[in-house]
Amino acid sequence: MSFTYGSVCSGIEAVSVAWDNMATPLWFSEIEPFPSAILAHHYPNIPNLSDMTSLPERILNREILAPDVLVGGTPCQAFSVAGKRLSLNDERGNLTLVLIHILEAIDYVRHQDRKPPCILLWENVPGVLSTKDNAFGHLLAGLAQESEPLQPTGRKWTNAGYVHTKRTITWRILDAQYFGVPNDANECSLWQVLEAEVSQKYSLSKKACEGILRRAERRGKVLPPLLKVALDNISKQCKKTYSLK
Repeated sequence: MSFTYGSVCSGIEAVSVAWDNMATPLWFSEIEPFPSAILAHHYPNIPNLSDMTSLPERILNREILAPDVLVGGTPCQAFSVAGKRLSLNDERGNLTLVLIHILEAIDYVRHQDRKPPCILLWENVPGVLSTKDNAFGHLLAGLAQESEPLQPTGRKWTNAGYVHTKRTITWRILDAQYFGVPNDANECSLWQVLEAEVSQKYSLSKKACEGILRRAERRGKVLPPLLKVALDNISKQCKKTYSLK
């Protein structure tokens, strides 16, 4: 059964590769120049609508179509344990709430057209479940059309769960190593994809690596062995900055 979808924070469109021959993209939404160029090359007939904050109004005005599925992974830097974790106080983190407005606009148009509600598929990092401002609770409340943020039963949201109100919402943390991503069983190692002399904008500095190691130790997190080796090597031996290809 084929379906249509709209993609936000599209990147180079991994989902379009995964859904090839089973779904039809109606539009993308990506602002960064490099991935936008990739999209234009591989998907010349699919419009890239750029800024996702403009989408609700354009959908309501019927400038763009309301898809069966809305998919995207809003920026994770605001929630990641490797960052400052400013969460919804970071404009990148706030794009998570913009997602709610996009979905509401899509559902409004689809209701007028006597179509079923849109399905949202959202991806992010596990850190979003444990922010101090309860970012995930805010997202759940928006999706569930509640007036106050939903609250976890413990200190943070569980790794899997569901909420059933006006919308049914489910979530689950998936370990990428079980879905074909390189891990200890593969020959490729993180250290092999590090290179020197790159732009500071994309670099991992000695200080950054030390910070990741400290935070992991303080929070009792066990880093993947290859990642820990790479971070240790940079923090102990290297004075230059390095970047992931």
